[in-house]
Amino acid sequence: MKNQGAGPIIRRILEGAGAQVETILAEAREDAARTVAAAEKTAMERREEALRRAELQAEEQRRCILGASDLETRKKLLQTKQDMIEGAFKQALHDLSHMDRESYFKLLGKMILAAAEQGDEVVIMSPRDRKEIPAGFWEELNRRLVEDGRKGQLVPAEESRDLAGGVVLQAGGVEINSSFGALLEMYREELEPAVAALLFDDR
Repeated sequence: MKNQGAGPIIRRILEGAGAQVETILAEAREDAARTVAAAEKTAMERREEALRRAELQAEEQRRCILGASDLETRKKLLQTKQDMIEGAFKQALHDLSHMDRESYFKLLGKMILAAAEQGDEVVIMSPRDRKEIPAGFWEELNRRLVEDGRKGQLVPAEESRDLAGGVVLQAGGVEINSSFGALLEMYREELEPAVAALLFDDR
């Protein structure tokens, strides 16, 4: 016969084991919940950090794009202004060389008188100017040179040059370039601010 007294002991052992199992399971569930919560918190923090980094990167890229665009716009604007200034000088050269002939030769005479140092220079002109020069042009210039205390011996050169107006004076192997193109280029640095002020309202 089985020992009837062992039953309560066995039940007590089983009950104790069951209680331990419940305790272990409860602790395991709590640990799992804590682990899941910590994992979710870490994931959320990493997600927020990734979003912050992405936003900062996007903002930096936006600033770079806007900065590059602004720089390109300013470069284009500057190039446009330079092109307009260049166009203004070209137009000035064209207007000077295509003014009416009477006014042109009056201007040419003043330029020669201003450039002639001794008054015995050889004057090189364009083929067109040599052909169209008014009668008495040299006589008048030489007379005025003498009145000014200079030699009054200007003579036109036998050669001509492709000048867009103005002249080149020769004396003692030295040339004084008083062509319109050379004079505009010589004074360009001085003239550009005034030209820019007329073209653009930068005030």
